[in-house]
Amino acid sequence: MSSKQGLDVQYFNKETEKGIQVIQYGEDDTGTQTLAQVLAQGNTTEGNDIILSTGDSLVGEADVQISAAAGSRVIVNPSLQTLTQYLTPEAVANVMTSGGEGAIFVSDGTGGLIAGALYYLPDGGAPFRLDVGGGSTPDEFSSVTDDSLVPGQAVYVKGSGNFGLADSALSSGAAGLSLTTTAPTFSATIKTGGIVTIGDWTAVIGVASLTPGATYFVGSSGGLTTVPPATGYLTRMGSALSLTQFRVGDPAPVKRG
Repeated sequence: MSSKQGLDVQYFNKETEKGIQVIQYGEDDTGTQTLAQVLAQGNTTEGNDIILSTGDSLVGEADVQISAAAGSRVIVNPSLQTLTQYLTPEAVANVMTSGGEGAIFVSDGTGGLIAGALYYLPDGGAPFRLDVGGGSTPDEFSSVTDDSLVPGQAVYVKGSGNFGLADSALSSGAAGLSLTTTAPTFSATIKTGGIVTIGDWTAVIGVASLTPGATYFVGSSGGLTTVPPATGYLTRMGSALSLTQFRVGDPAPVKRG
């Protein structure tokens, strides 16, 4: 081991036809260092792996690019299978959004999103669902919402075309149930017919589970109730098929009182 300009430099002997040649550790005959050569020397695994232990990290001061040759793949293989806690589609999309750019991803169903649905995540904003070919199914409809929405809430369409929370005090009735968790000014998707499945209905009806066979009406602020409102407008939203499944009917408001 010798030192040059404060840096440790190792040397090793290489046999040649002319005798012993001294070349710098990690260099080939041209003096060019390769990562494979540097890793191979002193690597107890005798391979070219980069092994990180506790406290180690790979840090790039600029863009870090991971690429593979044509026909090859970049493989992420976590031995403890904990990578999914951090590397979800939403997490990848969040990493990719910066400087006003956005990212498109297919949701795995976490974060109140719909599994298998296509979303766009703008820089600094919340993800909203993208309609492909005018809508994913005939009974789903998307528009910008003026109110904060969570899945299952009753929604009506305003004169502007935007969504708002349905209420028994309003004559507008309801167009369907929200399928998304959406902040105001972002695009939301509602179900205008068919079946909506939600694991926990607490935010909509006050308890986690539906009452199978019960009819539900529009209550206040997007909520649903099995008790028909005594005043305002009666809007039959649909009925519960099971503890988690709700069939959206053809809601039309009827004036009460």
